Amino acid sequence: MVAYPAEACFGLGCDPRNKKAVERIRELKNRRPGQGFILVSDSLERLLPYLDWNSLAPRRREKISASWPGPVTWLIPALPKVGPELIGQHTTLAVRVSAFETLRTLCATAQSALLSSSANYQ
Repeated sequence: MVAYPAEACFGLGCDPRNKKAVERIRELKNRRPGQGFILVSDSLERLLPYLDWNSLAPRRREKISASWPGPVTWLIPALPKVGPELIGQHTTLAVRVSAFETLRTLCATAQSALLSSSANYQ
């Protein structure tokens, strides 16, 4: 788990594959199990293991790709293997490829997308 400066606030994040860390963030944030999280990354490629990217129409994929890196978060269908600890009761996953250099460096160093949440109580 790591706290870091993000685009608009401080963030709290972890490796989304680490279920213990994900649960700890859920507890710290006082979030209900049905609520999902956002994954942030320095590249689309790090998000693809979680996304049913090919289910999107080509024009939709182009539109999303054109908005990144940047501040835009998209809801994209999650792959069936993505657990409720990340998507909650939803079938989509909130994802963003950030332009913020600190966050990009964290993802590159971790060689992973990061589960992310603001570092406030709620």
